[in-house]
Amino acid sequence: NYKIYDKEMLANLMYFRKPQNLNCRQACWVTDLQDYKFIIKHQPGKANTKPDLLSQHAG
Repeated sequence: NYKIYDKEMLANLMYFRKPQNLNCRQACWVTDLQDYKFIIKHQPGKANTKPDLLSQHAG
């Protein structure tokens, strides 16, 4: 069973793996990121010993 946050992230990844009609903002992100080679990899919270400020959940 996944937490809501994990389900939302998985849904986003699955959506963007398929060809899409992108809006202007998304097209800009694609253009900016296409020059980089990267892999998106999930790291469980217990293994993520040094998370940055942006990865913290409010609340």
